[in-house]
Amino acid sequence: MKTHIHPPAFARPLIAFLTSAFCLLAITPQAKAASSATATNIIAAGAYHSLYVTSDGTLYGVGSNSYAQLGFDGGPGSRSIIPVQIASNVVAMAGGNTTSFYVTSDGKLYAMGRTYNGQLGNGIITDSYTTTPVYVAPDVVAVAAGVGGGHAFYLTSNLTLYAMGDNSYGQLGDGSSGSGNYKATPVQVATNVIAMAAGGGHSLYVTSDGNLYAMGNNSFGQLGDGTTTDRHTPVYVASNVVAVAAGNWFSLFVTSKGDLYAMGGNSSGQLGDGTGAPNSYRATPVHVASNVVAVAAGAGHSLYVTKDGKLYAMGANAHGELGDGTTTNLYLPKPIAYDVIAVAGGYDHSLYVTTDGHLCAMGWNTNGPRLSY
Repeated sequence: MKTHIHPPAFARPLIAFLTSAFCLLAITPQAKAASSATATNIIAAGAYHSLYVTSDGTLYGVGSNSYAQLGFDGGPGSRSIIPVQIASNVVAMAGGNTTSFYVTSDGKLYAMGRTYNGQLGNGIITDSYTTTPVYVAPDVVAVAAGVGGGHAFYLTSNLTLYAMGDNSYGQLGDGSSGSGNYKATPVQVATNVIAMAAGGGHSLYVTSDGNLYAMGNNSFGQLGDGTTTDRHTPVYVASNVVAVAAGNWFSLFVTSKGDLYAMGGNSSGQLGDGTGAPNSYRATPVHVASNVVAVAAGAGHSLYVTKDGKLYAMGANAHGELGDGTTTNLYLPKPIAYDVIAVAGGYDHSLYVTTDGHLCAMGWNTNGPRLSY
């Protein structure tokens, strides 16, 4: 496995944050020929780093590498301001707080970065980090991690969902919870699963019949069950669901008709319903938009793409993560870009890919650029 192989990049001064999208890399994504925003497994955003896969299956990373989340040991405070090659033959990936995960074409799941809750799934709970990617599991087709949480999920080819990491709030859904409740090796959560998302301290998954389930922290109603009671086992939320995303304290889902719903914390307007105030929340899903084909969540902001390829954003914008040229929070969705086929949300940065294969980024950029530029 090769590392430190750098594609061409322009040398420019480090910019603290980008309030408008900066587009540079032509990554010719795997799903470039797909209509509108149906591409998947092209980009992923961790808390302070970014990942992308090129058309030949090569995985690159950029940004913070303090805990080797880019796959090599750079030491405390390290970062990469231009993309580094991490792996080949990659078909799926996810970025966590200080972790990264990827799946190769032979179904093998690898993890890298910091483990302190067992979130790498390699049997280690003590605070440490891997200096190279570690093998976790076979027969994997998808993986998910949260930018603000310490847990992760993966899905096998027979649609079985597994989880590892922090379970303090019951976010792994195995019926247990409590301080120090960590799972350092994967535990089975559910079967017949087709989609999943990991939030700050909660989790979501969708079964093959379109039912949405949620578990974990529910302090702001992010589970969408009408309460603020934590759930240590999965609770049913909605039907006819095809896609989900989870932020730190909120959740989003899309139905088979293309309707986008949101629930949970709304202090920055991330639910997109026109409201938002300190400690405000919605404990039941609220309708946000129609004709939606892709959705993503950052720590406190939301992104979605409609079937005509338009990218919309709402929520926290202190570092320009919404890409509208300002640092003002948005309480209603605002169109940001066109011809978009994939989108991802980091802690306070955002990524998207256009139909011509260009990777674009906006938001916080000082802990090592989230995108080469």
